[in-house]
Amino acid sequence: MLRRSLLAAATLVGTSALPAVGAAQVATLDRGSFTVLRGDKPVGREEFEIRSMPGLDGATLEARGTTTVDGRSITTSLSTSASGVPLSYRVEVRAGGEVTERATGQAAPGRLRVEAQSAGGRAAREFPNGEGTIVLEDGVFHQYYFLARRAAAGGATAIAPRRNAQASLRVASGEADPVTVGGQTVPATRHAITGDGAARTIWMDAEGRVLRVSANGLVAVRDGPPR
Repeated sequence: MLRRSLLAAATLVGTSALPAVGAAQVATLDRGSFTVLRGDKPVGREEFEIRSMPGLDGATLEARGTTTVDGRSITTSLSTSASGVPLSYRVEVRAGGEVTERATGQAAPGRLRVEAQSAGGRAAREFPNGEGTIVLEDGVFHQYYFLARRAAAGGATAIAPRRNAQASLRVASGEADPVTVGGQTVPATRHAITGDGAARTIWMDAEGRVLRVSANGLVAVRDGPPR
């Protein structure tokens, strides 16, 4: 009888735990594509997905994308904490089918170690890393999602791994400015970004999803409204 009671109790405990395990699901935060323009001429495209992943130490975010502009492709994979602090990163640049640049980043307490390799050689550097730090790769547009999440705080410290550089970016207060996406007018807030000598602008929807980016002579526009 005692053995049967113990087995029954164990079964009940295991059954009651199942919903808690099942409740931790992968959630897609944003997914889509951008058409990249120089002036009015399409010169490339970016496809991406940003997901929330369950974990024993709490949820993490994963952002993956491939950007192809002027025949050169940039593939990125970024893992962050739930608040956007970088945990790990990988970027690879290809031109003519060959890898021309590569960089990786790995977090340690209070810092992010970045190793970059290009035709100019190898470089390694450690950056301060904590709340308010993001990865923002040159020529990649979906990563502005993490800067958009910092709009209410006024900005972020952005690490550009391939350049082994870091800058404090300021996000100006937003103004309503609808964006035409996939032939539809979508309500948006426009924010100017300053702080590293480059003028950039992002348009985001009410959920912080990026609809349009203007940066470094290029404009990236969503191919369809976020779903």
